[in-house]
Amino acid sequence: MLAVLVLLLACKKDKYEVGDTRKFLKFFGTAGMSQAYSLTETSDGFLLCGYSIQDGRNDKDILLVKTDKSGNRQWERRIETPEDEIARSLQVRGDQIVLAGMQVQSNSVKSSQAILLTLDWNGNVIKQSLIGDSLSSEEVFHVSYLSDGDLLVGGTRDSANQRNMFLARIHADTTQWQMNIGNLSDNDELNKIVELSDGDLLWTGTVQRTNERNIRCVRSSNTGVVKWAYEYDLNGQDESGRYVELTSDGNFMVVGSRGQENSTNERLLVMKINGNGFKLWESLPIEVQSGGYSIKRVSTGGFIVAGYSFVKFGDTDPLLLRLNEEGNTIWSKRFGGNRLDQGRMAIECSDGHFAMTGFVDLYLDKNNVFQLVKVDQEGELNEKK
Repeated sequence: MLAVLVLLLACKKDKYEVGDTRKFLKFFGTAGMSQAYSLTETSDGFLLCGYSIQDGRNDKDILLVKTDKSGNRQWERRIETPEDEIARSLQVRGDQIVLAGMQVQSNSVKSSQAILLTLDWNGNVIKQSLIGDSLSSEEVFHVSYLSDGDLLVGGTRDSANQRNMFLARIHADTTQWQMNIGNLSDNDELNKIVELSDGDLLWTGTVQRTNERNIRCVRSSNTGVVKWAYEYDLNGQDESGRYVELTSDGNFMVVGSRGQENSTNERLLVMKINGNGFKLWESLPIEVQSGGYSIKRVSTGGFIVAGYSFVKFGDTDPLLLRLNEEGNTIWSKRFGGNRLDQGRMAIECSDGHFAMTGFVDLYLDKNNVFQLVKVDQEGELNEKK
């Protein structure tokens, strides 16, 4: 059985198909290690990105997959360099694709540098740029277009044994400004940024110290001037902030986790804050070990969340979670493999259904592949009987 599955994963033909354009479950990547982090719907299908390690090799390559509306692969691009590269975030504008992530710097005083790639609609690299300074190490977790067409990238910057939130604004391939937020001895990470109607920016991420880890949210102008920055120590436990979304009432929903990461007391956490950074409420909608990686507002009200849920020791499943406006569970679905599998990005599709990407181990020890699943409005993959 193992040999057959390895052969299937190495084939270019899609496999494990379920459903049609409305609902399907697909996997991409070859035997080795592939992890998907970001997903977007296009006019004719989906794009998902991450990284892949080919079997027998140790270096990480950016992997970008384009599918049709039924989730069938149209093309796959592996961006290979002598260095390790990972794509964490994906944006589409017109007929161009933008990927952002990190490139390992093996022959430099820097351990890594933020990388920004622009590709054409066939996945061919048009241009590539490295962001940051000559002495710090950067990694990007977020890229988005602002309303005026500029690019915004965010992540982390390591400098002089200090890890800070990092944000940069780019206009016509030129960095307009870049900034850090963090305190000495803190270990900070910026995961998601949203642009507000007045042009301000709201960031969310995590600050970690020796004995604690808390959610941090920052509001700044579009020129990087900080208006407020709050750290949320919600219950005397560790918390992580991984994504923020604007709510229908003009407030913000943050998703992440509470409790020590990868421990039995870790729980998926959602928190609502207002425009001044004050916490309105918090919720733990899943009773088992779990965590959240993305949250998106749904057109009919409420939210769709991607994350992971505990199955047994050493085994988590990708979790797709539907919440109402108060952060309570409407339904939850798991789509797992055999080991530490995760859902990383969930979106509402143009037909009102939901899609999620992440990675699963299909009975191949530590050999993850990209997963793309699309379900109906009730989270169902198969037709009800």
